[in-house]
Amino acid sequence: MAFCEKCGAELAEGTKFCTKCGAPVSETAPAAEQTAAPAVEETVTPAAEQTAAPVVEETVIPEAAPIPQGEAIPQGAPIPQGAPVQPNSGDKKKVNGKLIGIIAGAAVAVIAIIVAVILIVNHNKKVKEQKELEERRTINYFDYVSVTFEGYDGYGEMNIEVDTEGLIDRMYKGMGKKRETASMEISNKIDSLRYSIELDKGDYADLSNGDTVVLQLKYDDDARKSTKLKFEEEEKEFVVEGLKETKKVNPFDYVTFEITGIDGDVDIDMKRNEEDCDWINDVGFDHDRTYDLSIGDTCTYTVYDYSKEYVLNNYGIAFTETSKTITVDKADKYITKAEDLSDNNIKAIRAAADKAIADYKDSNKYGKFTYVGMYTAYNPEGSSWSSMGKSNVCLVYKTVVTDRKNKKHALFVPVKFRNVLSEVDDTYEYDPEDARISTNYISGLDVWSWVPGYLTEDELKKEYMDDKDYTYTISGGLKGATSNIGSTTEETTAAGETTAAGETTAAGETTAAEETTTAA
Repeated sequence: MAFCEKCGAELAEGTKFCTKCGAPVSETAPAAEQTAAPAVEETVTPAAEQTAAPVVEETVIPEAAPIPQGEAIPQGAPIPQGAPVQPNSGDKKKVNGKLIGIIAGAAVAVIAIIVAVILIVNHNKKVKEQKELEERRTINYFDYVSVTFEGYDGYGEMNIEVDTEGLIDRMYKGMGKKRETASMEISNKIDSLRYSIELDKGDYADLSNGDTVVLQLKYDDDARKSTKLKFEEEEKEFVVEGLKETKKVNPFDYVTFEITGIDGDVDIDMKRNEEDCDWINDVGFDHDRTYDLSIGDTCTYTVYDYSKEYVLNNYGIAFTETSKTITVDKADKYITKAEDLSDNNIKAIRAAADKAIADYKDSNKYGKFTYVGMYTAYNPEGSSWSSMGKSNVCLVYKTVVTDRKNKKHALFVPVKFRNVLSEVDDTYEYDPEDARISTNYISGLDVWSWVPGYLTEDELKKEYMDDKDYTYTISGGLKGATSNIGSTTEETTAAGETTAAGETTAAGETTAAEETTTAA
C-alpha cells in the first residue's frame, strides 16, 4: 500500500498523482511507504491540533490555482513546496453540510422569529390604535353633569347643571376634529346629537338625606351613529346629601278658631297666637265659607303653597299639616217651640218679664199680675230685625184693671221677647228692656185710652199669632196648651168677673195654687 508523500493520503497502485492533493507520486513510493509511513502518521492530526504553522507560513498556494486533475505532471518536475496540508476532503464535506444545514435552519428560525415579532408588533400597534380610537370615541356624559341638593331634609330639591361647552368640545375630539376647523358636515352631526340629548330626572320631590335618585340618558340613536360616538353610561345613581335639618311643626297649633253667632248665622274666625311664635304671621291661610253657617256645616282652612315655601326657606320649619276642617258642632239656637227652653232659660226669661211687669204696674192702677202661660212663634226665614224676629216668645200674665166707674176688668197682658235663644253654655241673661209690653186700645172700656192687655185670650192671639209665616206653640194655662199646667176655660160674668179656676177674680185675687204672683 502506497501513501502520498505530500498529504499522506492512501494511493492506489499505479497512481501517478495524489487524488487528494494532486502531488506527483515518485517511483520510489513503496520505499517511501516503508520509511515514510511513520513520519506521515506522526504528522496527520486533526486540523485544530496541527502545529505546522511555520510550514504554512512559507508558501501558500491560492485556492484559485488548483492543479488540474487528471493531467500528468512531467517526471522530474519540481514539486511545489509549502502547500498546506489539507484535511480529509470527505470529512470536510460532511462537516460543511451539517454546518450549512444548522446555519440555514437557524437563519430560517431567526427569520421566522423576526416575522413573528413584526406581526406581533403590528398587531399590538393596531390593537393599541383601535383601543385609542374606541377610547376617543367613547364619552361619559355624566362627566359633564353636576348634581347638587339643596333645601331642608324631607323637603329637598335636586339641581342639575350640564357643562354644555365642555361636552361639545369632547364630541369634536371624539370625531378627531377641532371645533374651530371642523367642516360644516361634522358640526351639523354634532349639533343633531347634542340637541337630541335629554336627561330623564324622574319624579323626585321632597327629598331626604340618604335617598337615591337615578338619572337616565336619552338621545336619538341615529344621530349618535352618524358621529360614531358612544356613551359610556346610560344612567347614573346619586345619593341625596347635604340637606339642612328641618323642624316639623303643625301650624294649626298656633291658631285658634272662634265660632260665634246663631245657628244659621254662625261665623268662624281664626286668630294667630302671635305671642307663641314669630313666624305665624308669615303664614297665609285660604278658606271656604266662614259665615251664615248652621250646626253641622264645615269650613276648611288651607295653608297657601307660597307660605309653606317661605316659612321653610326662612325658618327651617316644615308643616306637618297644611289643612284643617272646622265643624260647627254647636251654636246658640233660636227657640222654635216651648220645649226648646231649658229650665235655666225659663227662669231667666221669667225674671226679666216679672221685672218689666213690676215696673209697668207701679205707674198704673192694676191688680196683681199672675203668669198663666206662653206661646212661641218661629220663622227660620224671618228677619231678626222685624217686630217678631226669627223667634218670638210671649209670656202671658193676667191682671185686673179698674175703670173710671170703679169697675174691675180682667186683662191678658203679653210680655214679648224677640229672638230668644237656646244658648250653648245654658246661661241666659235677659234685660227687662228687651221685654216689650205693648199697649192696646180697648173699645167701650172706660179707662185710659190705651192699656197693656186684651179682655180675652182670643183677642190676644188674634193680635200676636196671626202671621202665617210663623209656627206657633202654646203652653201653660192658655187655650190649647201642651204643657203639664193644663188648659183653662173662662166665663165672663155681667160684671166682667172671671170664674175659671186658676184665673184672677174681679177682686184681683188668685185661686190656683200653681200660679205665681209677681211682687207688688
